[in-house]
Amino acid sequence: MQSISQDTVLVGPTDEVFTHGQPFQTSDGTYWWDDNLSEDELNLICGVYKVFTGYGQQAADMSWWPKPAIWQRGNLDVGYWSHACKEWFQNQLTHILNGSADLRSAKKWGSSLVMLRKQGKLATKNTKLVERCILHKE
Repeated sequence: MQSISQDTVLVGPTDEVFTHGQPFQTSDGTYWWDDNLSEDELNLICGVYKVFTGYGQQAADMSWWPKPAIWQRGNLDVGYWSHACKEWFQNQLTHILNGSADLRSAKKWGSSLVMLRKQGKLATKNTKLVERCILHKE
């Protein structure tokens, strides 16, 4: 595994972030840049397969893990890796390893990740709190 020093991290991203990164805007209008994985890299991490649907050459994405956009719409995404996330991950991994898991479509992932509705509000509040901390606002 690759690692870098804390001093390197504190310097900030290189100019490559403008080619391979993604801008995001805080609630006060400030823009920040962050590294970004390519679609191919995300598909590899999520275990995505192109599966023929039975309608000519049409194929659908099926995966062992939810893609980031699906995860972010689910209620486990509260802005940090919680105990509930860890339990969910371990459960899914166990099913994959023992052969009882099935590849899922985005729709099936979306419906399986809808759990507690209040977690979405918590994630929003956590994001705003982090923005305030980054901007050094109380």
